[in-house]
Amino acid sequence: MIILKFGGTSVSTRERLEIICRIVTEEKERQPILVVSAIRGVTDLLLSLPSISHNERKNIFSQIQQLHSKLLATYDDSLQQQVLPFIEQCEREMTKILSSKKKSSELADAVVSYGEIMS
Repeated sequence: MIILKFGGTSVSTRERLEIICRIVTEEKERQPILVVSAIRGVTDLLLSLPSISHNERKNIFSQIQQLHSKLLATYDDSLQQQVLPFIEQCEREMTKILSSKKKSSELADAVVSYGEIMS
């Protein structure tokens, strides 16, 4: 077994994703476990969510969707149709978390984890 961890820059373009696929394929016999970070720029956007108003959050969610859409646009439309509803579901879940009474550090941790989940 081998664990392969790729940072945000590594998952930010189609070309870089293809490199990841090649590496994973080359390591297939070692039963790779793949760990990926949020797409470059998403973590900073997520970290801003707890400290801004509900209306401002809509803008942040829009930016997050745009980052994912830009990457997905390099693939066929069916992939966008599969992934974007998942991104929207994550946004709904984050909205619920943000409206909870959790401590600020717990809130930030819960929200920022969605960067990796969406990736």
